[in-house]
Amino acid sequence: MEDAASAEIRTGTRGRSWRAPLRAAILIGLVLDVPVLAPVLRRLTREPRREALTIDGIGAELFVPGGRSPWPAWIFVTGAHPERRREPIVRRLAEALARTGFIVLVPDLPGLGEGEIDERTLDSANATADFMLKRPDVKDGRVALCGASAGASIALLAASRPEVASRISVVAAVSPGPT
Repeated sequence: MEDAASAEIRTGTRGRSWRAPLRAAILIGLVLDVPVLAPVLRRLTREPRREALTIDGIGAELFVPGGRSPWPAWIFVTGAHPERRREPIVRRLAEALARTGFIVLVPDLPGLGEGEIDERTLDSANATADFMLKRPDVKDGRVALCGASAGASIALLAASRPEVASRISVVAAVSPGPT
Protein backbone atom coordinates (compact mmCIF):
# COMPACT_ATOMS: atom_id res chain seq x y z
CA MET A 1 0.00 0.00 0.00
CA GLU A 2 1.38 3.38 -1.04
CA ASP A 3 1.51 6.17 1.52
CA ALA A 4 0.32 9.70 0.76
CA ALA A 5 3.84 11.16 0.46
CA SER A 6 4.87 8.49 -2.06
CA ALA A 7 1.69 9.11 -4.06
CA GLU A 8 2.48 12.85 -4.13
CA ILE A 9 5.98 12.18 -5.44
CA ARG A 10 4.73 9.69 -8.05
CA THR A 11 2.01 12.01 -9.37
CA GLY A 12 4.10 15.16 -9.20
CA THR A 13 1.80 16.88 -6.70
CA ARG A 14 4.29 17.06 -3.83
CA GLY A 15 4.38 20.61 -2.50
CA ARG A 16 1.27 21.69 -4.40
CA SER A 17 -1.30 20.79 -1.76
CA TRP A 18 -0.95 24.27 -0.25
CA ARG A 19 -1.85 26.09 -3.51
CA ALA A 20 -5.62 25.68 -3.46
CA PRO A 21 -6.11 26.81 0.16
CA LEU A 22 -3.73 29.73 -0.39
CA ARG A 23 -5.54 30.78 -3.57
CA ALA A 24 -8.86 30.55 -1.73
CA ALA A 25 -7.60 32.70 1.17
CA ILE A 26 -6.25 35.34 -1.21
CA LEU A 27 -9.44 35.27 -3.27
CA ILE A 28 -11.70 35.68 -0.24
CA GLY A 29 -9.55 38.43 1.27
CA LEU A 30 -9.57 40.43 -1.97
CA VAL A 31 -13.19 39.87 -3.02
CA LEU A 32 -14.50 40.78 0.43
CA ASP A 33 -11.99 43.66 0.56
CA VAL A 34 -11.07 42.68 4.12
CA PRO A 35 -9.58 45.70 5.94
CA VAL A 36 -5.81 45.46 6.47
CA LEU A 37 -5.65 42.05 4.72
CA ALA A 38 -6.73 43.14 1.22
CA PRO A 39 -4.08 45.88 0.89
CA VAL A 40 -1.41 43.44 2.05
CA LEU A 41 -2.59 40.82 -0.45
CA ARG A 42 -2.53 43.41 -3.25
CA ARG A 43 1.10 44.18 -2.41
CA LEU A 44 2.06 40.50 -2.29
CA THR A 45 0.41 39.50 -5.57
CA ARG A 46 0.99 40.68 -9.11
CA GLU A 47 -1.42 43.24 -10.48
CA PRO A 48 -3.18 41.79 -13.51
CA ARG A 49 -3.04 43.43 -16.90
CA ARG A 50 -6.48 44.54 -18.08
CA GLU A 51 -7.53 44.56 -21.69
CA ALA A 52 -10.72 46.07 -23.06
CA LEU A 53 -11.98 43.85 -25.88
CA THR A 54 -14.81 43.61 -28.36
CA ILE A 55 -16.00 40.07 -28.99
CA ASP A 56 -18.88 39.45 -31.38
CA GLY A 57 -19.72 43.16 -31.21
CA ILE A 58 -19.95 43.29 -27.40
CA GLY A 59 -17.64 44.89 -24.85
CA ALA A 60 -15.63 42.71 -22.51
CA GLU A 61 -12.70 43.02 -20.16
CA LEU A 62 -9.90 40.51 -19.91
CA PHE A 63 -7.89 40.24 -16.69
CA VAL A 64 -4.50 38.67 -17.43
CA PRO A 65 -2.36 37.44 -14.53
CA GLY A 66 1.32 38.23 -14.16
CA GLY A 67 3.80 35.49 -14.87
CA ARG A 68 3.99 33.00 -17.66
CA SER A 69 1.10 31.46 -19.52
CA PRO A 70 -0.75 29.22 -20.02
CA TRP A 71 -3.23 29.94 -17.24
CA PRO A 72 -6.45 28.27 -16.13
CA ALA A 73 -9.34 30.32 -17.51
CA TRP A 74 -12.63 31.69 -16.19
CA ILE A 75 -15.48 33.49 -17.88
CA PHE A 76 -17.72 35.41 -15.48
CA VAL A 77 -21.27 36.01 -16.72
CA THR A 78 -22.85 38.77 -14.66
CA GLY A 79 -26.45 38.94 -13.56
CA ALA A 80 -29.11 41.36 -14.78
CA HIS A 81 -27.46 44.47 -13.40
CA PRO A 82 -27.00 47.72 -15.30
CA GLU A 83 -23.30 48.04 -14.36
CA ARG A 84 -22.45 44.45 -15.40
CA ARG A 85 -18.62 44.22 -15.66
CA ARG A 86 -18.23 47.62 -14.01
CA GLU A 87 -20.01 46.52 -10.84
CA PRO A 88 -17.45 46.76 -7.98
CA ILE A 89 -17.89 43.19 -6.70
CA VAL A 90 -17.53 41.81 -10.24
CA ARG A 91 -14.31 43.79 -10.74
CA ARG A 92 -12.94 42.62 -7.37
CA LEU A 93 -13.74 39.00 -8.23
CA ALA A 94 -12.12 39.17 -11.67
CA GLU A 95 -9.04 40.93 -10.32
CA ALA A 96 -8.73 38.52 -7.39
CA LEU A 97 -8.95 35.51 -9.71
CA ALA A 98 -6.25 37.04 -11.93
CA ARG A 99 -4.04 37.78 -8.91
CA THR A 100 -4.28 34.10 -7.98
CA GLY A 101 -3.19 32.97 -11.45
CA PHE A 102 -6.34 32.72 -13.58
CA ILE A 103 -7.04 34.52 -16.84
CA VAL A 104 -10.56 35.96 -16.55
CA LEU A 105 -12.98 37.30 -19.13
CA VAL A 106 -16.01 39.39 -18.11
CA PRO A 107 -18.30 40.14 -21.07
CA ASP A 108 -21.17 42.62 -21.18
CA LEU A 109 -23.70 40.29 -22.73
CA PRO A 110 -26.51 42.08 -24.59
CA GLY A 111 -29.78 42.31 -22.72
CA LEU A 112 -28.41 41.37 -19.29
CA GLY A 113 -27.97 44.98 -18.20
CA GLU A 114 -31.58 45.69 -19.00
CA GLY A 115 -32.94 42.34 -17.82
CA GLU A 116 -34.03 41.47 -21.36
CA ILE A 117 -32.45 38.17 -22.26
CA ASP A 118 -32.95 36.80 -25.77
CA GLU A 119 -31.22 34.65 -28.37
CA ARG A 120 -28.54 37.32 -28.94
CA THR A 121 -27.58 37.06 -25.26
CA LEU A 122 -26.88 33.34 -25.56
CA ASP A 123 -25.17 33.75 -28.95
CA SER A 124 -22.80 36.29 -27.41
CA ALA A 125 -22.11 34.03 -24.43
CA ASN A 126 -21.26 31.25 -26.88
CA ALA A 127 -18.96 33.61 -28.80
CA THR A 128 -17.09 34.56 -25.63
CA ALA A 129 -16.61 30.89 -24.73
CA ASP A 130 -15.33 30.18 -28.23
CA PHE A 131 -12.97 33.17 -27.97
CA MET A 132 -11.43 31.92 -24.73
CA LEU A 133 -11.21 28.31 -25.88
CA LYS A 134 -9.13 29.41 -28.90
CA ARG A 135 -6.59 31.43 -26.91
CA PRO A 136 -3.11 29.87 -26.76
CA ASP A 137 -2.60 31.27 -23.23
CA VAL A 138 -5.53 29.25 -21.85
CA LYS A 139 -4.26 26.16 -20.05
CA ASP A 140 -5.21 22.84 -21.66
CA GLY A 141 -7.74 24.61 -23.91
CA ARG A 142 -10.33 24.42 -21.12
CA VAL A 143 -12.50 27.12 -19.58
CA ALA A 144 -14.55 27.41 -16.40
CA LEU A 145 -17.78 29.39 -16.47
CA CYS A 146 -19.20 31.26 -13.52
CA GLY A 147 -22.52 33.01 -13.67
CA ALA A 148 -24.55 34.96 -11.16
CA SER A 149 -28.34 35.09 -11.15
CA ALA A 150 -29.59 35.28 -14.75
CA GLY A 151 -25.95 34.97 -15.86
CA ALA A 152 -25.80 31.57 -14.16
CA SER A 153 -28.52 30.25 -16.44
CA ILE A 154 -26.72 31.68 -19.47
CA ALA A 155 -23.45 30.06 -18.34
CA LEU A 156 -25.16 26.69 -17.94
CA LEU A 157 -26.67 26.95 -21.42
CA ALA A 158 -23.37 28.03 -23.01
CA ALA A 159 -21.55 25.11 -21.37
CA SER A 160 -24.10 22.59 -22.61
CA ARG A 161 -23.27 22.99 -26.31
CA PRO A 162 -22.00 19.61 -27.52
CA GLU A 163 -19.08 21.16 -29.43
CA VAL A 164 -17.62 22.72 -26.26
CA ALA A 165 -19.03 20.67 -23.36
CA SER A 166 -15.94 18.45 -23.06
CA ARG A 167 -13.71 21.56 -22.79
CA ILE A 168 -15.68 23.23 -19.99
CA SER A 169 -13.93 22.35 -16.74
CA VAL A 170 -16.70 23.51 -14.41
CA VAL A 171 -19.78 25.71 -14.30
CA ALA A 172 -20.35 27.60 -11.06
CA ALA A 173 -23.92 28.83 -10.96
CA VAL A 174 -24.66 31.34 -8.21
CA SER A 175 -28.44 31.71 -7.66
CA PRO A 176 -29.44 30.60 -11.17
CA GLY A 177 -32.79 31.65 -12.53
CA PRO A 178 -35.10 29.39 -14.55
CA THR A 179 -33.71 28.28 -17.92
